[in-house]
Amino acid sequence: MNLPQSTIEELRSRCGSSARQIAIERIRSQGMVSIEIAQGLTEAAMSWKDHVDATLVSTHQNVESCWFAYRNPQAIELYKWLNFVNYLATVDPILGQELSWDGIYQATSFLLLQKIIPKIDEHYSNHSLEEQEEDAINDIRDAASEVASIGLGQSRQSLLNEERVARLPLQFKICSIHQYDSLAQTVLIHQVTTRQSAQEDVGFGEEFAKISVLSLACVRLTIESF
Repeated sequence: MNLPQSTIEELRSRCGSSARQIAIERIRSQGMVSIEIAQGLTEAAMSWKDHVDATLVSTHQNVESCWFAYRNPQAIELYKWLNFVNYLATVDPILGQELSWDGIYQATSFLLLQKIIPKIDEHYSNHSLEEQEEDAINDIRDAASEVASIGLGQSRQSLLNEERVARLPLQFKICSIHQYDSLAQTVLIHQVTTRQSAQEDVGFGEEFAKISVLSLACVRLTIESF
């Protein structure tokens, strides 16, 4: 599934810097934000691959003139995407799980760790790298390894559209118990994703109590049980 490609700056702005903002963006995009991120990282990895391949051809006779990563725009962009994905998966584990299902693990572990970087290592097997170049390559290697770990032990196809919607955070409007204060606030609740009996994503469970409310002092929240 291809969506209009957003830049990393646009996605950073939309996802913000908190779990709540990421949850709101997941709701706004109807769960499609994970596909956008997967596409962005994959395209960044392919762009760097093209640069590495072209550099290998053009410098075949002059190994020490190669600069694969240091101050390279494609490498810098890729490194930004890798760090962005790692950040999102840490702040919102549910989104991190969906990212792994949308091909993040395959894109990083296979293309970067098993194809591109080994080419560079082989190219420099009998030569020493400049310190800045070595540091830049190792930064990408470490970030890619961290992204690849998001998908360890998880093997399934990408979610269907309706499955994405079913996994979105639930929204509830609540008001203060003080009658003079009628300002409504929105509470977002992550749905349970742990396996229970023979089902997945079963609704509410022990994690029901993990509710984050911003700027609320005394509230009364009544939710009918299933």
